[in-house]
Amino acid sequence: MAALALTVLVFGALLWRIGFTPQPSFTRSLLFSLFALTEIGEFLQVLLRLIGPLFFSLMLLALRGRVKR
Repeated sequence: MAALALTVLVFGALLWRIGFTPQPSFTRSLLFSLFALTEIGEFLQVLLRLIGPLFFSLMLLALRGRVKR
């Protein structure tokens, strides 16, 4: 769960710095607001959409392993 949270924060910071054409606030970039993304921003968004579910599923598997008898 910590890896997922860290990934979201890191990619939010990257999008905030280099991802959006008009540079919004950090909270706006975390929420994927309706700004036009640069090419790097689109690439970061694709990576986040791949890595996010991966970390979430790994978190569920780890939780299942702890709860399982």
